[in-house]
Amino acid sequence: MATTPSLLHSSGSSFLPQFRTFPTRFSSSSLFSHGNNRHGSGVVSVKATASGAVLVEKSEAEKVYRLKTTYNEKIVPLLMEEFSYTNIHQVPKVDQIVVNCGIGEAAQNAKGLDAAINDLALITGQRPVKTRARISVATFKIREGQPLGIAVTLRGKVSL
Repeated sequence: MATTPSLLHSSGSSFLPQFRTFPTRFSSSSLFSHGNNRHGSGVVSVKATASGAVLVEKSEAEKVYRLKTTYNEKIVPLLMEEFSYTNIHQVPKVDQIVVNCGIGEAAQNAKGLDAAINDLALITGQRPVKTRARISVATFKIREGQPLGIAVTLRGKVSL
C-alpha cells in the first residue's frame, strides 16, 4: 500500500513521512462501496483459488434483482388494474422477506440444526439465527430456551 500525503502534517516534518498512513474509518466494505453508502454494505464476491481466497468486486451485470424487476414489471400493473389505484405509490411494496425453518429434532440432533443453518445460509446469503422456545411444553417435550428452528430476515437490497 503506497503512502498517501496527509493534509494534517507539515511538509517540513521528517519524522511522520516514514510511516504508512491508513484511513481513519477503515472497513472492508468501504474499499468496494460505490457512491454514498450510509450502511457500508458494499457487495463483494469471494472467489477461491489454489493460493487462497481473493476478494473480487462484483460487476454491475451480476447485480440482478429478479424479484424486484418481476414485481415492478408484472405484479404492480396487475394490482393497479385490479384495485383501481390511481397512483403507483398506493400499491403495496415488499419491505422484508422472512425465511424460517422449524426443525422438530433440533433438541436431540445438534448436527441436523447446524446442517440446516448451513443450507439456509447458502440459500439466502445470510447466516440465520436460532429460534428458541419461549415457554416449556411438556406434551411436546420442549423446555424453555431450547433451540427449535432457524430464521433469516432479508431487508433492503438483499430481499429484492
